[in-house]
Amino acid sequence: MDGIITEQSIMGAVIMLLGIGLLNWCNRIEHKEYIARTDPREKWGFLDGQKKDEVKKRSIRGTLMALAGAGFSLWGFIILVIHFSTMK
Repeated sequence: MDGIITEQSIMGAVIMLLGIGLLNWCNRIEHKEYIARTDPREKWGFLDGQKKDEVKKRSIRGTLMALAGAGFSLWGFIILVIHFSTMK
């Protein structure tokens, strides 16, 4: 009988926590960008071509970070579920 704490369960938990941390970090970045875009003093600055491209790059980066965080979280969760379902 395997114990609850094995290499597989630790790896699953670490991967899941890594994904959760990445999602939290992405959330903080996106929130700061949202505040900057909705600030009336900065609103007209984002209409300039260069800053508009910069905002697009940031939103693509945020999307990729969110997908990676969700993937890591899901992957870690699946590893944990598989580990606990095979225990007898």
